[in-house]
Order: sequence, then structure tokens, then C-alpha cells
Amino acid sequence: MESINKENLTALLVEDDSINQIIISSILKKMTMQVDIAANGAIGVEKTKQKKYDFIVMDIQMPVMNGIEAINIIRQELKITTPILVVTSNTLANTEKLCKETDANDYFLKPIEPTSFIAKVDEMLKNHRAAPPKTANIQHQPAEAKEMFSLKKMSSLLGNNQSEVKRLAEMFLQVSPPILQEMNERLTQKQYELLGNLAHKMKPSIDILEIENLKDVIRSIEKFGKNNINTDQLNDLMDELNTTLQIVFKTLTVEIAKL
Repeated sequence: MESINKENLTALLVEDDSINQIIISSILKKMTMQVDIAANGAIGVEKTKQKKYDFIVMDIQMPVMNGIEAINIIRQELKITTPILVVTSNTLANTEKLCKETDANDYFLKPIEPTSFIAKVDEMLKNHRAAPPKTANIQHQPAEAKEMFSLKKMSSLLGNNQSEVKRLAEMFLQVSPPILQEMNERLTQKQYELLGNLAHKMKPSIDILEIENLKDVIRSIEKFGKNNINTDQLNDLMDELNTTLQIVFKTLTVEIAKL
């Protein structure tokens, strides 16, 4: 594939890990791109408000604001169509689902291999120039996202009282994001026992909403954190928790508006 001229292109790298910042920015600079770096999603969002970028590289697991939240703001609120490449250590299946649900354009699995990474960036830039911009619309959720959770159990427990179902679902949407953010912060600070305690706090909500693919995940986070075991697995588990919950938050907001 013939490389396109990137001499006047600007890239935004949103990544909290200093080693990955050096590696990825070095590759982008070798491609003659100008690179700005943001250490978390919140800073990344602010930078996109202040400057127009030609390309964005977005990590997922970050403190303050993770990559999923940042992408949703960039696409849904700011209506920015700049190509976004997600870089993550998440599993392939989860990353593909993440791209579909957040309007990220593509993904690249860590660790970063320079030659493949350069080819991916080139491909995305060419596709972006050749195709019309992708329009994000929160009102049109893929069926797969709607199947991630169910209100049936909650409705049954509340005697099929839809106003109570709506109230409890709204409470979940109000309470859960701050807990998730604190879990991300505890992971970053390696405060594993506190992370486990927060997982225990979130577990009942995941059960009552029947978020099936997170039931084992949240229990593993709780167990590994509280007992300080298998901590090397916590990053991947938290990636999966973040990915799925951000989709659930977005989709549930639409669903309860119909109640």
C-alpha cells in the first residue's frame, strides 16, 4: 500500500502510559505527523475542542475519563468525524464490539508493532478521505447492544411497575459511572483491595440488570482485588468492564426514555 503524504497532518495521542506515549508518538513522528499528547480522555476531549486533528489514537483504560467516554463525547456531542484508532490490550472480540458501539474507526492490539501500526494508520487515512464521514446517532442502537442487558428481572422484582423500573434504572445510571471511574482510579493506583470492594458494590446492579457477560468479570475483579491475587489480569478485566458498561449506559438511557 502506497503511503500518503502526512507532512502537514496533525495527530492526537490520548494515552496515560508514559512508555506507550513515547513509542506511539515516535512512530507517528517518523511518519512526519505532528503529535499532541493527552494523558487521559478528559484532556483529549478538551484538545479536540481547541484544535482540529487529522487523526486520533485513543487508549481505553485511563484515569479521570476512559477512552470509551471520550470517543462518545467526540462523536455524539462534538460531532467530530476525525478517524479514531483504538489501541488496547483487550480481547479481539471485545475490541471489535467496542469499535462498533462507540463509532471508533478501527483498533490496534497492544503491544505496538511499528510496521503494522504504520500500515493501519495509512489505511485509515486513505479510507477516511475516500469515504463520506460516518454519522453517529445515539437513537439507533444495534440489536446486539440491546441484548447486553435485560429489564425483565428488575421488572419482576418490582411487580411490573414500570415507573419504579424507570426510577431504579435511572438510579443505576446516576450511581454506576462514578463507581466505575473510582474503580479505574484504584486500578491505576494499584489499590487492589479497594478495587475489589468497589466491584462488590457494583455486583448487585450487574446481576439485577442481567448483564450476563459481566457476571463472571465483576466477581473475578472482586476476588482478585480483595485477595491481591492474579493482579496481572485486572487490566484486561477492567477493560472488559469499561467497554460493556459504557455500551449499557448509552443503550439503557435510550431504553428507559421509552418507559
